[in-house]
Amino acid sequence: MDDPEFEMAAACCRWSFSGDTRIDLRQASEKVDWPRFMRLVRRHRIQGIAARALQKHNIEPPEAEAALIATDASGIAERNLRSTAESGRLLKSFSKAGLDTLFMKGLTLSVLAYGDPFAKEGSDIDLLVDADAVEEAAGLLEKLGYRPTVPEGASRSAIARWHRRHKESLWYNSAKDTQVDLHSRLSDNVALIPAMGLKSPRRTIEITPSVNLPTLTDEDLFAYLCVHGASSAWFRLKWASDFAGFVHRAGPQETQRLYDAAKERRAGRAPAQALLLVDRLFRLDLPHSLRQELRSDRVSRLLAVIAFRELHRERAPAQRPLGTLFIHLTQPLLRRGWNFKLSEVARQVRDMVQDRALRA
Repeated sequence: MDDPEFEMAAACCRWSFSGDTRIDLRQASEKVDWPRFMRLVRRHRIQGIAARALQKHNIEPPEAEAALIATDASGIAERNLRSTAESGRLLKSFSKAGLDTLFMKGLTLSVLAYGDPFAKEGSDIDLLVDADAVEEAAGLLEKLGYRPTVPEGASRSAIARWHRRHKESLWYNSAKDTQVDLHSRLSDNVALIPAMGLKSPRRTIEITPSVNLPTLTDEDLFAYLCVHGASSAWFRLKWASDFAGFVHRAGPQETQRLYDAAKERRAGRAPAQALLLVDRLFRLDLPHSLRQELRSDRVSRLLAVIAFRELHRERAPAQRPLGTLFIHLTQPLLRRGWNFKLSEVARQVRDMVQDRALRA
């Protein structure tokens, strides 16, 4: 697929997590249509990553695009600093209230994927709490200045009921200009990674000397990232880059172990889809035996192809007519067996009905 702008964006991502000196960004930049490149990096939310890569390689876009990417990168840096301070405040408040929590993706994943908490955009804060503590967590978020946006304006008891059917609710603090995604489980369908959650093994990641955030250990984080990406058919390059960086830093043999552990955690075909996709995008150093195993399943290959095509589309799924259709169609394929497929179709229909009722 001849797409110089997308290839340039992917090369910026690969350099950001690998530092590979063989990546010739300057040569790639000679073929780029800069306005389209700028549209792509914004669509995939990798402005900060692209800005760093271009600066490191002394590549100067035309004046208009240079101003845009500099402004975006500055805004991302500001949001990351705000997110760091707010994450520290949330952790302190939750701990003081006796509410256990884990931080998912965001700043902690940036450290694990890029070795830098501020390498990528991390404006949303993903918090995982126990399913039985949702109402209490909702009350605490309200005290901290947050209001629910999905479901909008709901009471604490309504939020708790919402979480029985959904993995997350969304909260916004206008004074802090910060969004919190409150999770009570890690997957939309409870049949995927069912045993993982707040009681999973954890480790602490240093964001700054004064902010240290708890998150999942490698085995569970690998499985979670695969399932999270699969839930949206990996339509943003940012997610693929984060996952590829995490895998790159793990190394070939450790990646094999993480893949095997993800299968044990009932992540289904999501790990194979994820690895096939990022291997195609970024040419990862995977063991030959693992690459053969990944390619042996026809459905996993199909899922990776669909995700690859979603990445290359000019607009995000929600911005296209029926744009989310293929994403929905991929979900029943993530695990073998008709029980899972039927449960996933039922879940999607139920969510569609509920979403329409909310908008009515």
